[in-house]
Amino acid sequence: MSLFEIGALFALGLAAGVVSTVAGGASVLTTPALIFFGHTPIAASATNFVALSPASFAAVWVDRKRLPNLTRDHKRICVASFVGSLAGGLALLATGEALFRMIIPALLGLATLLYWAAPHAQRLVSTRAGEAYPPAMIAAFGAAGGYSGYFGTGYGVVLLALLRAAGVADYLRANMLKNLLGCFASAASVMFFAGTSLVHWPTAAAMTAGNIAGGVAGARLARILPGEAMRRGILGAGVVLTFALARRFWFS
Repeated sequence: MSLFEIGALFALGLAAGVVSTVAGGASVLTTPALIFFGHTPIAASATNFVALSPASFAAVWVDRKRLPNLTRDHKRICVASFVGSLAGGLALLATGEALFRMIIPALLGLATLLYWAAPHAQRLVSTRAGEAYPPAMIAAFGAAGGYSGYFGTGYGVVLLALLRAAGVADYLRANMLKNLLGCFASAASVMFFAGTSLVHWPTAAAMTAGNIAGGVAGARLARILPGEAMRRGILGAGVVLTFALARRFWFS
């Protein structure tokens, strides 16, 4: 890679780290960016997931002293997220490049729709009186982990809705738990993808370096950056990129 490409990928990772911890949805931008960089859709998805994983780890590290006390149920949903993410990685590997190329515009469109629906969904999902994680809820977190390992874009939105349904009414607490669950899902996917040829490691390394800095900065800037304005920008970009990928893979 040229120095320009390394710098561009570092900047992409930096921006993604800030966006993912402030407004979420960074992969709506970065996965298509990697495709337009020349990577195949599966390689772009796997490389993007590995590259952006440090944002969750960095955010959890910054917030480690403010993390809520973890109960046995919290540990169960962490394990469910880990196992689900492994299953999602296996499903991605089994899909094959030709099929994934055809469905990735739809996946990106779904992720953009989830991102748009997030504020409305969280209002519509009823909150329990106190947190509760029955078996069906734990299974739902496992299924969300499966989506994370397969594609991942919009995973944070799904987690926030599930946490609200489980009774986590406070947004800051939910966001910290979301980042914690993201760590477990990310760890599983990184371990899985490291044993495959899907990840383009030079690209991932350049993005990861920027993403670590972006994750730390985003955790500290979450209270002052215009999250709603960023969210609208991501939504607009998601729509444009969905149509761009559809034109590239469906109509070319």
